[in-house]
Order: sequence, then C-alpha cells, then structure tokens
Amino acid sequence: MTKLFTIGWALLFTGLTASAQTKKPVADSTATTDSIIVTPTEDGLKFSSFLRPLLQIAGAPEPFYTYFWEFGDGSFSFEKEPTHSFLNNAEYEVRLIATNHYDDGKRPPVKSRPVRGSKSKKSALASVNPKNYFTENQQLFIRNNADPKPGEDMVCVLGYKFDSGLTAADSLKGTLALFFNEKEFKSDNFALTDVRRYANEKTAEEKELVAVAESRMVYEPDWQLMAFHGPSGEIPEESGTYKRDETFTNLLKEKISLFKNIKVWKVASLAGEANNMFFQLQTTPEMIKDTNATVVVTAVFIPDDPTLGAEITDLEMQIVASHDPNKMKASRNLLNYRWVSKNRKMKYTVHFQNTGKGPARRIELQTQIPPYINPATLRVINQYPECPPCAVAAPGRSCLDTIIRKDTAFFIFKNIYLPGTTQDGVNDTDSTKGFVQFEANFIQRVPKKSFEGRTAIIFDKNPPIITNVSRTRFAPGLSPGIIAGYYTNNLSADKALSQNVKKIQGKHQAVLGASLSVYSSYKPYLQGEFFLRYQPQQSFTSTESKPTSSYILYNGRDYRVLEQRNEVQVHALYNDIAGLVRYSFNNYIGAETGIMASYLVSGSTRQHYDYVLEGVNGTANIRFDSLVSTQKQSFANIQPAFIGGVYLGRVRSGPSIGLRYLYYLQQPYSRFFIYATWKL
Repeated sequence: MTKLFTIGWALLFTGLTASAQTKKPVADSTATTDSIIVTPTEDGLKFSSFLRPLLQIAGAPEPFYTYFWEFGDGSFSFEKEPTHSFLNNAEYEVRLIATNHYDDGKRPPVKSRPVRGSKSKKSALASVNPKNYFTENQQLFIRNNADPKPGEDMVCVLGYKFDSGLTAADSLKGTLALFFNEKEFKSDNFALTDVRRYANEKTAEEKELVAVAESRMVYEPDWQLMAFHGPSGEIPEESGTYKRDETFTNLLKEKISLFKNIKVWKVASLAGEANNMFFQLQTTPEMIKDTNATVVVTAVFIPDDPTLGAEITDLEMQIVASHDPNKMKASRNLLNYRWVSKNRKMKYTVHFQNTGKGPARRIELQTQIPPYINPATLRVINQYPECPPCAVAAPGRSCLDTIIRKDTAFFIFKNIYLPGTTQDGVNDTDSTKGFVQFEANFIQRVPKKSFEGRTAIIFDKNPPIITNVSRTRFAPGLSPGIIAGYYTNNLSADKALSQNVKKIQGKHQAVLGASLSVYSSYKPYLQGEFFLRYQPQQSFTSTESKPTSSYILYNGRDYRVLEQRNEVQVHALYNDIAGLVRYSFNNYIGAETGIMASYLVSGSTRQHYDYVLEGVNGTANIRFDSLVSTQKQSFANIQPAFIGGVYLGRVRSGPSIGLRYLYYLQQPYSRFFIYATWKL
C-alpha cells in the first residue's frame, strides 16, 4: 500500500512538471513586460511574441497587432510568427515593432534580444528576403512598418538590387539615397536616429549623387534606319547612339529641391542579389498637426554603369492620430490655388483591411465625393484585389462595380476572397488588405475653401466602418499688385492753420504704389501697401503792411519797414505705408479698413523775405531782399491716419477700383483717395 502511494505521488509530480514545461505563455491583463520568444524548428528559428492584451475602443472593430521583425542580418518579415534561417551561428540582434490597431492604449515598446543564429536543417541556404517585395523589373523598393504617428518612431526598409538580367557573376557599384523632410512643411517631421546596413554601404556626399546622375546615358535608336528596314528587318546594334539622360537628371534635381535632408551611400553587390537598409525615423514634436496630411519619403538608386537603369520611388505616408488600416487619403493635402483648374486632377486612395475571422466575399466602399470635384470625370486607376470591371466580367466572376450617384461614389468588389487577419492559417497581413485608387478633375470654378471627403466601408453584411476625414486645403499664396491713385483736396482743414499749410496738406496728388496680400482670399485677410508721391516745388507768398513803428537795420542804419513780403518754396518726396484688413463679400465687392502712416522721405523748405523800406531825406524807397533760411529734412513729419473704404471689380485677383476716406490725426483733416489696382 505504501509502495502504491509512493508511485502515485511520483506519477502526479511527473505529470505536473511536464505540464508546466509544455504550457504556453498566456496573456495576463496585468502583464507589463513584452517579450520575444524563440523556438528552434527544422526550418530554422521560429519567432513569436508575448504582448500586452489589447483594449478595444468602444464602437471600433476588434483590435489587433501588426508586426515588423528585423532579424539583424539584413532580412525582415511582416508575419506574426515568422521562421528564419541564418547563414551562420553568429549572434544577431532581433527587433520587433508591434503596432496596435483599434486599441485604446499606447503602442508596445520596441523589443530586441540577442539570438544565436541557427541554419535550417532542411537547407543550408538562408533566405534574406523570404518574400519578394520587388515587382517585375524593379531594382528599388521602400516600405514602412506603419504610418507616422506623432510621438512614435517608425522604420523604413529600403531594398535595392542590380538588374537580375545581368550575369550573376557581375559585381556592380552604384549610389543609393534617401530624401526626407519636405521643404513645404515649416518644421521637420522626422529625425533620422539610426541607419542599419549589412552590405558594406559607405556614406557619400550629395554632390556624388548628382555627378553620377549627370553621367547617365540613354539609348536612342536610328529611327530612319528602323523605318527603312521595317518591323521585321535586321538592324545592327550600333545603329543607335547613346546620349545624356537629361530627363532623369532634371527629375532628380527637382526631387532634391523639394527636401531638406538627403542621405547618400555608395553600394556594391552582385547582379540580382538583394540587400536591405533600415532607417529608424523618430517623429518630431514639431510634426505637422494635420493628421490628414501626406508626407513623402523618396528613395533613389543609380548604378555607376551609365547604361543600366536607375530608379526614383516615393513612399507616401499619411500622418495619423491612430493606426487605423481603414482610411481615405488624398495625394496632396496642400494645393497651390494658382494652378487649380478644371484640367487639374485630384487623386484619392481608400485603404481597407479585413480584420475578421473569416474571408470577405463582398466589399462595398461608399465614398463621399469631395465638393468641387467633378463626379463625371471620376475614374478608377488602380485597385486590389485586382479584378475587371463588372461591366465586362463574366457572370459570377470577381469584378469591381463603380457607381456614381451625385456626391457619392460606390466601389463594390463582388465575388472576391479577402482573408481576415484573425483567420486560421493567415500569417501574411498584406493578404488581408485592399485599396481603391481613383482620380477626378476639379469643377471649372473652384472657390478657395478647404474641402473634405470620407468613406464608409462595408465587409459583407457587417456594420459600416467610417474612415477618417480626408481634408484638402489651399496654401495662402502671395498676390503682389500695383496701385495708381489720386488724393483729393483737404476736406476739413483746421481754420487755425496757416493758408500755406492748408495748401500743402490739401494739394491734389497722384501716386503710384504696390500691394502684397494673400492670393484670392475668401476670408478676412491682411494687405500691406507702399506708395511714393512726389510733391513738386511750390511757392506760397504772403504780403503784409507793417505799422510805422516797425524798423529794420540795413547798412548800419535803421529804416522804417513799409511792407514785408514772405515767400516759401517747398518740394518733397513722401512715402505712405498702409496696413489694411480687407473682406471680399463675393467676387465683385469688398470693404476695407486700416491705418496709414505718411512721412517725408526727402524734402527742403526755402524761406525768402522781401522788405520795402522808407527812403531817407526824400530819396526813393528801398527794396531789400533777404534770404533767411534753407532747411532740408528727411524721414520726418509723420502723419498717422485712419482708413475706411470699399472696392469693386475683380476683387480676389485681377483689376478693381476703390474709394477710401482718410482721416489724419496729428493735425486733423481728411480727404479721399481714389485708386485703381491690379492684383496678380
């Protein structure tokens, strides 16, 4: 009995121990430590993770994680639990960036751990790129792990390879570059905190990138010889010539002009061999606050051989407030209003992802067509899943149906198979994503107002998921203008002022000036103006008789003054500077108010006195001229004034006329200003 009791306890202990050893980690709502789990398999090492539980946002779809693995040898994966085989048993630093979607919490921190490499037992070859991210005839790709969110870092993968059509033994060299932080944004959106490279890429200068681009050649066949031989004739290879590829060089220089930061590397590799570089980008506190804005990172790859193909590719990313895979974005969120016309196109992309436990067979996108977009010009230019229009597809086959109804476009995928992220056997989240990209022209007359659109996404018969609002606005722009005007006489001169001062202040004057304001504004806006007006030489004379007791010393003797004549000669150059608040009620009428300061830029005043003196001992009276003073002045006589007025015509841009009432404060008087202007 004792023996049986001992054996029973031994079996129970053995079972509990085995259970503890095989039990998988279970997510604990109180767990705070995320970790990477490594499991050896026959195919290499299998990687998985232990992450905090997701907290669903009220009313949102079921939350989930997406994964980006970087294995420390130049390879990567977007799978949830990838298996990777290393080339040798060295130590590698494996990183995991998990991004939470529809989760009411912070993104898990970036995790890393050292791993001892292990080759696959089935094959001695390790796959640096288990999935081919290069499309056909592509030598360059760039991809990010998630859209940029203020306060989070992100990783961009830049993959490159030389033309695989070459002999595999060919060892080639080239230049690789990354452009980020567009100049159109006032502050930097990204800080490059780390660059991880694995193929001996060496840092280079921007001038080397331009130099290798300027050496590029493009083949131009002999078209006359081709026309002579016809399409079936034999044409010798030397029939054509190589010439400088000006198109590529100009495109590269245009790209360079758009960015603040450019990083360049010299690379070398065998033909067809793919290499990857990893860029850690930290979003800055100054990142643009508009979470609908689109930012661009550009990659450039140029082989040193001038006859091989070169590539420039853009990665467009929408700044997001949360990581929502269902979203709508415009190609550009900030437009120059000067170049908007009915022939200018807007491009939109609606992204969607099936986050369910099963495949979606029908997906309907109900897209609000933004105002000022002409629905009649809308057309689909790209989509995934790829399928033909329903109008030409066979009955029952996969197709995309596009229906336009006034201000809504319906894009309906029918009879498709889009896997769900939580579906059994689905590890590649890319296969659960889709999109529709469409473009349309503006209407003929677009007001300068921001406009927006959004989409409702319906997977099969599930409730609709509403995307973000995609908002587009116009840059203010600058509108210079020319003004020609006319000041009327003084309307209310103070009676206490001398007649001469009244004449100077109230003189009719023509002026010429310039203005600067925002281009074609629809809201109250500021306008600055600058005028120059020249006051030609003027003479003012006053004559007065003196009492008999008035005397003047002349030639050592006192003479009685019979008459005194005073002449003042004035000429001056004045400057008027005005600051206005203007409001255009519509395209043809507006009102304005503001302040103006007038001051003397340069001028002189010459005072001349003429006396009539009584003759002595019966002699004739004496006329005596005396130049008293000549005074020059500059930047003086400042005269502030209030302005109020109206204007008519093409008031947003183009010709218009206006009338202003001016009230001067220093020596109170008023007058009108009549003007004509043309805003460019």
